[in-house]
Amino acid sequence: MRDLAGLTPAINPRHGNNDNKTKSQTEKLKMKTLYLIAPSILDGPMKTIGPKGRALALRRAKTLNLGRIEPEPGAVAPDDLVADIGQEHRFSRLFYAPLVSCLQTAMMFCDGLGYLPQVMPTIFGLGDEEMLKEIFTEEFKTAVANDLSELSASLKVHSIEQSAIWANSSQVALISMFNAMADGEIAVGFFPAIALVLAAWSYGTNERTRGVWSKLGPMEGLISVSHDDRDCLPYVAGKIEVVGSAK
Repeated sequence: MRDLAGLTPAINPRHGNNDNKTKSQTEKLKMKTLYLIAPSILDGPMKTIGPKGRALALRRAKTLNLGRIEPEPGAVAPDDLVADIGQEHRFSRLFYAPLVSCLQTAMMFCDGLGYLPQVMPTIFGLGDEEMLKEIFTEEFKTAVANDLSELSASLKVHSIEQSAIWANSSQVALISMFNAMADGEIAVGFFPAIALVLAAWSYGTNERTRGVWSKLGPMEGLISVSHDDRDCLPYVAGKIEVVGSAK
């Protein structure tokens, strides 16, 4: 695992402009893209997803399936939050953590898609009951309530060393998903926000870019990309935003 304590910037495999269209198309076919999304709003009993959460999951499915990140109805978002992330596509595979909220969100999201991607085996290590119980101590909850991001709270309350252990587990789980995907595939997965930001942190980052993805709300997430023909870790290519009252 790379030096997490130093927050070393990750190797970015993206190129600049490439006039060779054949080469560019070949690289795109080899690229794997994974949408990693946090559970929807927990407005139901016993921390489950209720009517608001279901409505949000359905809306996000429709916009993401069309390859767009858009603001919620009635909201005005800055131009940089309305990002075109590609042409219309279908998600090939569905991944999820062993948590009720993640499974509920996945079901509602697929209902919004209008189809069911290939359901993959449960992913462990990227947010499960044991990990969340260790992370969400009263001190951690207090730190988040005082407006620290979950990542900053973990680093402060649990130390860089312990956070690195969870981050490494998250990174291994993420790489296992990419290993299960074929070249050119686009997949979607549902996992706790804290596990997603720890996985992103494990790639290495810096203070400027950390703020972009260190806070994830309901149905927000990260777009992670992997190139099989490159000797590097996957990297975070974008953030999935939810803008407006739905948050």
